[in-house]
Amino acid sequence: MGIPDRKRQGLKGLLKPDRIAFVGGAALEPAIAYTRALGFPGELCVINPGRDHLAGIPCCRSAQEVEGPIDLAFIAVPCETVIDAVDDLARAGAGAAIVNSSGFAETGENGRMLQNRLVEAARDMPFIGPNCPGIANFLDGVGGMLDNLGVFHFDRGVAVLSNGGAYLADISCSDRSIPISHILGMGNQACVSIAEMMQVILEDPRVTAINLYLESLVDVETLSENALEAYRRDIPVVVMKSGYSGSGARAARTHSASMSGDREVASALFRKLGFIEVASASEAIETLKMLTITGPLSGRRVALATSSGTYAVTGGDVAERHGLELPVLSHRARTALKPLLKPFLAAENPLDIATDHFAPDHHQEALFGAFLSDSSKAFDLALQCMSFPAADTWEDESWYRSAGKFCKVAKTLGLPSAFIAPTHEGLPRQAREMLIAQGSAPLQGFDDGMKAIAHACEWFESRRRMETGTVKVLSPKDVSSGISPTLFDEMESKSILAQHGIVVPDGIRWNPGGRISQDIEFPVALKALDPPLLHKSDIGGVSLNVESTEALVMKADRMSAALEKGGVRCKAFLVESMIRDRGVELLVGIRRVPEVGYCLVLASGGVLANLIGDARTVVLPASRQEIRDALSALRIFPMLEGWRGGPGVDIASAVEGILSACRIAESMEGALAELEINPFLLRGNQAPIALDAVIRINRNL
Repeated sequence: MGIPDRKRQGLKGLLKPDRIAFVGGAALEPAIAYTRALGFPGELCVINPGRDHLAGIPCCRSAQEVEGPIDLAFIAVPCETVIDAVDDLARAGAGAAIVNSSGFAETGENGRMLQNRLVEAARDMPFIGPNCPGIANFLDGVGGMLDNLGVFHFDRGVAVLSNGGAYLADISCSDRSIPISHILGMGNQACVSIAEMMQVILEDPRVTAINLYLESLVDVETLSENALEAYRRDIPVVVMKSGYSGSGARAARTHSASMSGDREVASALFRKLGFIEVASASEAIETLKMLTITGPLSGRRVALATSSGTYAVTGGDVAERHGLELPVLSHRARTALKPLLKPFLAAENPLDIATDHFAPDHHQEALFGAFLSDSSKAFDLALQCMSFPAADTWEDESWYRSAGKFCKVAKTLGLPSAFIAPTHEGLPRQAREMLIAQGSAPLQGFDDGMKAIAHACEWFESRRRMETGTVKVLSPKDVSSGISPTLFDEMESKSILAQHGIVVPDGIRWNPGGRISQDIEFPVALKALDPPLLHKSDIGGVSLNVESTEALVMKADRMSAALEKGGVRCKAFLVESMIRDRGVELLVGIRRVPEVGYCLVLASGGVLANLIGDARTVVLPASRQEIRDALSALRIFPMLEGWRGGPGVDIASAVEGILSACRIAESMEGALAELEINPFLLRGNQAPIALDAVIRINRNL
């Protein structure tokens, strides 16, 4: 769909303006000073009707007095006067604005109404904010924020987009050698979403990666378009999401809703879009370095050389904890390596070279060459671990020399390389710059560094998925009628499933006191049907293995009495064939999530549904491969394949059955509120069968 041309042009001018107007009073002086410090080459002006000069700049009484077009206006005035300031700028034809002022939607309903008026006053002038820190463009020397988050001058770098300013400070003020192109604090996103700004940023070929900090999921459709564009441009996107609600915030009525909360849905969306999700700013920084310096990794096999047995043991533990592999060296490599090591050292991976970083260059080259001699046949990454000495302690020349030789040998063998320090502080800036110059990511901290390496593998895997065409631009629709959704009973729900090719047991509706069909083949299952009940087995609404007509009548009477004691009057029952097939019980759930659309939840089914927390969420539409990947991520997946000599199940048929459930959501064109099959019995050499189901819709079919 893209963003409107007027907005796009305005945002381009915001990022690289020729003239910046500052609107406000003395509080603007730090912003003007920061803009000057960044070396802004254009013209600065100030709009303040009560002053003659501010920060040495003559003041204009209004935007319409400014000579020439205003590309960007930075507004820092009380919220009571912001609307007038924005209206003045819009009337003057300003290109775009940054509204730093707070007191809007973040404060509640009155603030939300004020924010709506702000959007109206802007007309077609795009603005970021309100309640935002602003921006800095380190490529072109552009500043538009009150805070000084560092003065940098880069030719290329990572663009960081965030709701607020603290995350921007965490990234830009860190001493981690990460080149930054832009920092953009978007605030309330009243007029311009993070996704829209990201779309404009992606047009700049100098941007090497994008880092998003999101507190909510806004404008998912544009975010999806951006994912495809980032893929086409080979730009990695690293995202950190916060602001998750507590588990009690949503009154989940079905298992699938309770197991697929905000966190799971967000993670599923990011997987769908090929974004790399991280949990902290520190993890984001190391991941961005790994992706933009060493690059994506085609596999998880790591050759780890260290200068300490402690680092070899700890590094190996952390690597494996994050899904990396440390292959055993070949006999040939061990044979070549052994004579080069001190007698008390083992020719293994991870490798401890002890003090051989002090050894002559030719010895280190031979040692590393032997260690990596299996090269790409065995390894996907050559990784060195040392901790550089603190200043004024050891002479550090040997550390630099060893790191340089390791990079050289890896490059000669065609292996990507990286360097990891056990702590964040164990890698000085000069060493980081030396490593970067050789194309080797300088990673700081075992945990964040190993996660970064794992993320480099994930990015390669996600790009391979996107090559298959499984990622589609999402267009969430909400056709809710505004009334309470209609809950279908189990028989009605199963009828819908059957219409879409999903196998269900044979069954009939039976009213208490009514005649029992002679066609019923015992044994049967008896289930309370009316009113529609969720989790019937929890309240005594299910009886299995009923062997005769007499037993059926008796159990129905007992069930009615028990339910009535609990305040439930049962008017009808479902009588259906008992399914005695062995198999694996799965939960299949589909629900509509605001801003995202339909999400599929696959989980351990039956009584295990909420007991062991074994679930995977997939944003729809989903391909067969995505569904299979989700199944394989479940802890019960070995049972599907045949655990301990078990028969296993027909996984291909299971995938087709799940796809059929997904098509129900598509066929209802947004009317489906929720669908759950639990258990969905996966069987060997047969199609799966839905043993229980519930469907809620927002309007009549």
